[in-house]
Amino acid sequence: MQTRFYVLILIGLLFFGGESIAQQTEPTGIVVPDVTGMTLPHAIERLNQLEINFGREIQLEWTAESGIERDVVRVQSTTAGEMVEAATVVNLTVPRRFNAELVYDNNDITLRNLGEVPLPLNSLWFTGADQVFFALRWGQTLGAGECVQLWSVNRNAPKRVSGCPGDYARWFTSNDARDHFWTPANDSVFRIIQNGLERTRCDPASTGGEVLRCRFYMSTSDAPEYTDHVYMLYTPDTLLVLNNGEDYLMSLVTMRLEGENETVLPLIPGIDVYDTRPTIGRVNVLAPGQCVYVTKASGVGTAVPEPCQLLGRASLEDETVPWEDVFIVQSSISPNATRCPAPIEGQRTLCIAPR
Repeated sequence: MQTRFYVLILIGLLFFGGESIAQQTEPTGIVVPDVTGMTLPHAIERLNQLEINFGREIQLEWTAESGIERDVVRVQSTTAGEMVEAATVVNLTVPRRFNAELVYDNNDITLRNLGEVPLPLNSLWFTGADQVFFALRWGQTLGAGECVQLWSVNRNAPKRVSGCPGDYARWFTSNDARDHFWTPANDSVFRIIQNGLERTRCDPASTGGEVLRCRFYMSTSDAPEYTDHVYMLYTPDTLLVLNNGEDYLMSLVTMRLEGENETVLPLIPGIDVYDTRPTIGRVNVLAPGQCVYVTKASGVGTAVPEPCQLLGRASLEDETVPWEDVFIVQSSISPNATRCPAPIEGQRTLCIAPR
């Protein structure tokens, strides 16, 4: 009887336990990597390699007394080791030495350079619910210690703001409500964008006229996070835009090609010309090793000529391609233009255009 009893137990384990074992499957999804300690470009690169999207940067003010490393990821919104689905968004918190400050009320806003090097205003803009303002309208750069100001109501002189020199670098009034990104009419946070990536968010002004301050960090020439160029490799039928660097982001925002055949192509093609809608990464800001591939409609299926993480592949009607001959690479944030040579049949041509 004892032997029979053991046999019954074994049969029971195999039968009932076997059903349980069959239901236990390997967890599916993507393991979130640990990107703490990485620079923002490298963290974005690593997330995208695993088909995880970078959401936005959350800036944490850094001082010499902070006791932590600056300019590298301190916190990630999804813990390393968690399982997530493809295209999950992860936000990254980065300690920064703030080098810019906005001082504003319901009528006016002032931008101060808190740092020791010029701020590149040509890469900076602000967006509200329905408003956008390009800082380039204040000029290409803002020198160390300088201030610029914008008013939403008519004014015959700038308002004095503590910390600003007696003479403002530039100031003006705009009666266009689309420029008034900071005012109570915005009714939501406004965003500070540099080269296509959100740097931080600020509260809108109050109706009571209270003075608000919003400090933030933006990349400058002494600590760049973006390439100073765009790298293009092309044939008569294809165009590859590639971030061939290792440490910097490559922004394609505001860049366009102008062909001698009077065709114009933004380096970020409209979403409707992509073969499949891009879901990983940002086609307007390439992390190291990422690329966008554009071909003539007749060249669909052509192999990508360089190893890279392909974010998007687009096809254009043959007559709308601007790089068949000599073409110009132009940015709306820079007065400089680059003339690229005509492609040669059977060869690949390289053009590196300064941003």
